[in-house]
Amino acid sequence: MKRLVYILVLFYTITLATAQGVRETKLPTPPNCTWLRGNLFIDKNEISNIHWLEYLHYLHKDSSENHYINALPDTSVWLNLNDSVKWMNYLRYPSYRTHPVVGISFEQAQAYCSWRGEAVKLSLQNHQQRQRLNIPEDFNFHFRLPTPEEWEFAASGGLLLSKYPYGFENIYQRPTLNKNWKSYYHAIKQPSISEKDFKTKFMDFKKSGKEPFFNCLKEINSVLTYGALTPLSTKTKKEDPRFGNPYSKPNNLNVYDMIGNVAEMTAQKGIAKGGSWAHRLNESSISSELYYEEPTAWLGFRCICEVVKVED
Repeated sequence: MKRLVYILVLFYTITLATAQGVRETKLPTPPNCTWLRGNLFIDKNEISNIHWLEYLHYLHKDSSENHYINALPDTSVWLNLNDSVKWMNYLRYPSYRTHPVVGISFEQAQAYCSWRGEAVKLSLQNHQQRQRLNIPEDFNFHFRLPTPEEWEFAASGGLLLSKYPYGFENIYQRPTLNKNWKSYYHAIKQPSISEKDFKTKFMDFKKSGKEPFFNCLKEINSVLTYGALTPLSTKTKKEDPRFGNPYSKPNNLNVYDMIGNVAEMTAQKGIAKGGSWAHRLNESSISSELYYEEPTAWLGFRCICEVVKVED
């Protein structure tokens, strides 16, 4: 019996190692990343406004005015959604510093990845900085957008997509409806149902329903939806009690918000993955694809990093 258990454990270990790949020995971990497979690492969180503001700061300092202007997000993405001052100033509004950056084009995201690699390389020329991050001098980091396959691998958390299409064994929790029913009624703009009927359905669902813990559109039924209706912080409530995202949980690879919050660009232009605050759950599975032609308020990104050993 013990021998059988040992064989099964060994088989599972080999299978998992084959599926996930084996981490190359002594590879340093890039800042803010977690290991994916081989020499690949991925951002734990979506690129946030504070990251983009840092990028703009150095462009303004070190590049041409035209280069800086071309890197500014498109704030018009909020015009048809929320035209309040704080949302039109989403990038710089203090409470949104840790929210995912949006209004970014595919080309802008690629440019950020290239700049990030150079910025990290320059930072690591400082010997003390390398020591603090425990990064040897013979390694470089190359950042880029993930391929659709790499993105799906990260989102799966090592689980079978055929069985766990969202990368978690259990995705449901009790409803976290923290607004009154009238707020949701007017937010979703459902003229096909009266306030009275919506209130009844809302209160019944709050008592007995269940919702996915992702920041996506929640469904009371096939017609009625509710949700945050905006991007939320890339920080959890535990990390940021005031503004943290209550739906943000890591998968088995320690990656956050692969599903919901904002959809994420891949290296294939026009193809995004993972759904967002503006998409229903059935649009947000790992294998699903979302299509875009221009910057939107529901589209962001994160980076893949290739760690490369510099040969003598």
